[in-house]
Amino acid sequence: MTVALLPNLERASISATEDGVEVVRNAMTMYRLDNPRDCPDMEDLLDGEYINSTTSTTDAWDMDFELSCEGRNLYVMSAGPDGQFGNDDDIQ
Repeated sequence: MTVALLPNLERASISATEDGVEVVRNAMTMYRLDNPRDCPDMEDLLDGEYINSTTSTTDAWDMDFELSCEGRNLYVMSAGPDGQFGNDDDIQ
């Protein structure tokens, strides 16, 4: 029974991280409306109360989200289950 739970736990962790990415991306969008020339980091989002203190600022594996901006495009990434950026399990 335990073996069957592991894939479900990983799917739940991925889903929770996808939800967190969306929350942070929405906060970045709100920040950019107020500060169109700046790309926020997590501290900016927390200090400006775009994210409240109860919102998770890490993924399901307790790793920090990576935030970046390219022009008008806003990116929030998680390294995914393996904790390494730049491979197929990254979540954005």
